This record gives sequence, C-alpha cells and structure tokens, in this order.
Amino acid sequence: MNNANKASAYRTNDKWLEAFILELRMQDVSGKVIGDAVASAQELLHDSGEQAYEMFGSPREYAASLALPKRQAPEWNRHGGIWPSMLGLLAFVVFNTSSTALLRGHDVMLTPVQVPLFAIPVMLVCTIPLYLGAIIRNRWILSAVLALGAFGAVFASLLTPKSPADAWLVIAPLPLVIIGGIGLIAVATWGTVMTRQEMSEHLIQDPITGKTAERRGESLTIRIVAFWMLPALSAVLFAVTMLNR
Repeated sequence: MNNANKASAYRTNDKWLEAFILELRMQDVSGKVIGDAVASAQELLHDSGEQAYEMFGSPREYAASLALPKRQAPEWNRHGGIWPSMLGLLAFVVFNTSSTALLRGHDVMLTPVQVPLFAIPVMLVCTIPLYLGAIIRNRWILSAVLALGAFGAVFASLLTPKSPADAWLVIAPLPLVIIGGIGLIAVATWGTVMTRQEMSEHLIQDPITGKTAERRGESLTIRIVAFWMLPALSAVLFAVTMLNR
C-alpha cells in the first residue's frame, strides 16, 4: 500500500486516533498511559492544524516509536481473553463428542477420517501466535475461528463408526464428559473474570478530567456473553441428543 492509499485510510484524525489506540492496545499498554498518549497527540494536532497521518505517519509506526511501558500481566491474561476462547473450543469438542456417545450407550469411537476434523480445533489453538495480530485487529476473525473449530467437531461426530470393530480408537465416554463439562464451565468463568479485569485496566483515562471510557465498539456484557455461548450451545446439543436417542 503506497503512502497515498495509507493516508486515505485515515481521512480524519478520529480514524487515525482509533487505529493508534488499537496499536497501543496490541502492545498491551495500560488505559492510563494510552490516555496520556492520545491527549498528547490531540494537543499536537490542535496546535499544528495538520492531519494526523501527515504529522505522525502510520498509527502502527508511531505507536512503536513511543516505546511506552506495557502492563505487568502474564501472557495468558492479555488480548481480550483469546486464549480462554480457544481452550473453551477444545472443551466444547471433548464434551459434545463424549456426551453424544454416552447418551447413545456406546464408547467414543474414532476413525482415521475423523482425526483431521477433531485436529482442527487443536491446530487452531496451537497456531494462535501466527494470527494473533489479525484477531486483535479484526475481532470477527475470532468468531470465524471458533465457528470453524465447532463445525469440525460437529461434522466429525456425524462420522462416528457404528461399532468398535470399525473404530481406530475406543475411549470410555464418562471421564471425557466430566472433563469436558468442567472445562467448559471453568474456561467460561475464567474468561469472565479475566475480561472484567482486562477491560478495567484498559479503560482509557483522560489525563485532564480523570474520566474513563470503554473501548469504542466493545461492551463488557457482550464479551462475557460470548464466553458462555459454547457452554450454552453444548447444553442445547445435549438436550437435543437426549430427546432424539
């Protein structure tokens, strides 16, 4: 993308500042520090009368040049609960596969054809570092990743063999149901607590008024509901399977 096209992406200073805030969040800078950086940029823009892109360059480059201090938080407790979402996907796969087998009165049976489908959510979790930046910049990608993993698990369940003789691997379902169920609840609870803490730390604080504001376009309630969607979907699938067995 040439400079003209980059500049056109930030036609207004507000657009540039939104992108600047996002880049600072990706660096895991606290809300108070972000507020100071934004206020400083706004003051310089007001005094100069220039456009943000012309004065500072791209938001990513300017954010990197500031080298602001990061939050003191463990790696798993960063970036809006992405890790809990992915771990919840694994628990979803384990619970729904094993609970379906349990309700139908047979073991969890796997064939070589199913393995690649069940491997999808595992690979999605293991490769998070490769597309973490894309998820943070485009939250819809996380929804797409979760949907892909859930689709793989549901489709694999439809290919369950009829008898152990046709299976490549046979596992008792009850321990997996317990592990998967506890995992779903634990991950959703963990994600809820993490999200409340993370969003509280990321509230942008105006250095002059001291007022704080949530990230634009994000809601604490929506994000917490998202963590409980997989447990809710699991409960629905469990009920449907029980009624149709």
